[in-house]
Amino acid sequence: MTTPDVSVIIPCHNAAVTLPLQLEALARQENAPAFEVLVVDNRSGDDPAAAITAWQDRLPALRIVPAADLPGAAYARNVGVAASSADHLLFCDADDLVARDWVRAGHDALQHVEIACGSDVVLTDEEFTTVDAVWADHLDALPGGRVEVRTAAIDYPILLGGNVAIRRSTFVAVGGFDAALVSGNEDNDLAVRAERAGHLINRAPAMRAALRERRGARALFARSRVAARGHIELCDLHDLWTVSPHLRGHAWRLDIVRAGAASARMLIRPASERDWRALAGRWGVAVGFWEGDLRRRIPRRPPPVPLIGAGLRSEQIEFTFAGTASDPDQPGKPDTPDDADKPDQVRPEYDNEDT
Repeated sequence: MTTPDVSVIIPCHNAAVTLPLQLEALARQENAPAFEVLVVDNRSGDDPAAAITAWQDRLPALRIVPAADLPGAAYARNVGVAASSADHLLFCDADDLVARDWVRAGHDALQHVEIACGSDVVLTDEEFTTVDAVWADHLDALPGGRVEVRTAAIDYPILLGGNVAIRRSTFVAVGGFDAALVSGNEDNDLAVRAERAGHLINRAPAMRAALRERRGARALFARSRVAARGHIELCDLHDLWTVSPHLRGHAWRLDIVRAGAASARMLIRPASERDWRALAGRWGVAVGFWEGDLRRRIPRRPPPVPLIGAGLRSEQIEFTFAGTASDPDQPGKPDTPDDADKPDQVRPEYDNEDT
């Protein structure tokens, strides 16, 4: 079999319902170089294999890769890279939908830069109807254009793990994702480590994707809480306190008071003007920041051991796991959130979860 030019890696956890739409989008790519698709099954309780089997005729280089040893998208992506064969890696998510020329755009971007993030539009579940509708109504209208090349590192780089292209050599040099970060921000952690090692995060507007977002107030509260808590963890891990766009000046400590005041104002508004969803997001951020800060100050357990590169092992590549002297073949378990912290027992690192 000819080695593909691109490996598309999709971490998958309980995404059998949404995955087929993404696979259809990949099966219908236009002007794409030769590519393979690896769906990395991370402890799914449904049957992603059935969804994959239905598309193997149209995606001959489609296969499922098991990744059950550790939880999380970071570990699943590392396992996917280890099982892939191309020099150009593209990451997307199982509940999203890429544009009709996404593979070609990612491949083209990596001819100029080492790492590139794409552009996106956020849609509700109801807007994910058919591939043709999402393409025509949303993604085709997004501006494309050439890769926006950066020439200097920034203090707080951002990386969208579900829409990114990276050269294999760069991924290996950085060490892969940190599998200990099971609550999210594993992509921004990779961005910080990459930029500090001289591998800049660039933007490829032509890599367009539609991202799925649950719009209910409860879902937004849970997502915002986890994101804010993860942001504190990331700042603590990399000493980003003075450069964080959200934490400088400590004004965030009053967010919970401001959210309470906003709640009071909301109650006296006419019912037609009450935006409970926006308020839930505000509360989620405020609670998450305080929760993350208290966790780092009053640890309930030993701090997590970094698992950078966990799962990223093959006959060609070997890694030692940063921060531990243990045998890399026997990595320790990451510090996972308590069950009480998971809304409806759902791990928040997967956007496809019905939170």
